[in-house]
Amino acid sequence: MTALALQDKTALDPRFARPERLFFVIGAQKAGTTWLHDYCGSHPQICVPAFKELDYWSAIRGGFGTGMLRNRLAKLEGRSPLRRAVSGFLFAKKARALELAERLVAGETPGHASYADALFQTYTDQRAAGEISPQYAMLGRDAFAEMNALGRDVRFALVMRDPLSRFFSGVKHSVRAVHGDTGVTEDRVRDLGRILAQRAGELVGE
Repeated sequence: MTALALQDKTALDPRFARPERLFFVIGAQKAGTTWLHDYCGSHPQICVPAFKELDYWSAIRGGFGTGMLRNRLAKLEGRSPLRRAVSGFLFAKKARALELAERLVAGETPGHASYADALFQTYTDQRAAGEISPQYAMLGRDAFAEMNALGRDVRFALVMRDPLSRFFSGVKHSVRAVHGDTGVTEDRVRDLGRILAQRAGELVGE
């Protein structure tokens, strides 16, 4: 059990006590977590960060960092001035979110105040607040105990998906990254999937 999990909750940033419930959604990548983040963000009684996957606990307790957040901002900054002007408010909010997220790995602040800055960026007295970071599934027991100590009612949800469906979804994502949206065809994904699966079987056999 971590020291923070055992100490008085008054040592925490007081913002963690504001919502009735805190939640963390963890689980497999390519299992619908982006859709779930967007759905929660549209609910009037749920607060989620402007950026999905803050990865705070992975950074301070698992050593994984926040590279995904930086990559997302780089994509936003790469948009044309016109596209940025059209979505100016969203861009500004996400830029601010990344600025907050980058401070998360600069050093752990007393009571996890820097994490509260990012987690409650869009908070307006909603009943529930939380985040969705699949990488948290790789954390250990002590980290989960510390997260559980943040609020009076903390919930964890594990999201899973059929492994084969996840595999093809991951392959499709990889193909899109190389060839763009027009390069992704069902046949190409399935052919690549079969090749990879066959190779994996050969490696296991070896």
